[in-house]
Amino acid sequence: MLKRFSTLQPLQLPLCLSDPDTLDLPVTADRTTPRLGLGLWLWATMTVVISIIAVIQPHRCISWIYRQAAEAWATASPLYAPGLHGYLYFPTGTLVYGPFALLPQPLDSHAWRLFLSASLVLAVRRYAYTLVPGAGAAVAGMILALTIPAAVIDLLRGQMTLLMAAILLVAAADAADGRHRRAGFWLALAVFVKPLALVPAMLIIVALPAAGLSFAAGLLIGVATSMLHPHPD
Repeated sequence: MLKRFSTLQPLQLPLCLSDPDTLDLPVTADRTTPRLGLGLWLWATMTVVISIIAVIQPHRCISWIYRQAAEAWATASPLYAPGLHGYLYFPTGTLVYGPFALLPQPLDSHAWRLFLSASLVLAVRRYAYTLVPGAGAAVAGMILALTIPAAVIDLLRGQMTLLMAAILLVAAADAADGRHRRAGFWLALAVFVKPLALVPAMLIIVALPAAGLSFAAGLLIGVATSMLHPHPD
């Protein structure tokens, strides 16, 4: 045993306890590997169930807050009410819900919920194909299935959190692909969608300084956009 440890070489990445020549091949999808279909069907079923509940209990959705803010921005009215209730995001965030505010109520909230669901599905698929290129569909299906318990309430309430998570996943995928500049802009967009994204965005910037410049530029663009006079005239 002592002789074996005396001949150890410096650690090299990737770390492993076996002979490098005997490492398994990269993960690839085969006939026995779960596909995207199962997870996607589970996610779609969850979305349909939530949509039905939203029709029966429309008060569960908070998208009316986004709608009021978008309408206030369009008429140069104050966005923020006193206290901790009402709209709690950057003014630029109103532009995200702007197209939905053009729809009649409550159709806007149902369309918004479907948009959130589809956004997260596409983002998970994009991230999974970057994470495991050979089995991206299988990984995306598993991620979607495992995400359902955590996403149910946010989808029912129409929270911006789901869109923030989708944008962060796309940013991480672009960063992994070496598209650092684009990743920085995605991170800035996530912050304006929901300020809570500033925490994971800063962590990613610390790990990936190359995206810092575009992230800062994206923040400046977002602040400047929010200060444009919103009145249609």
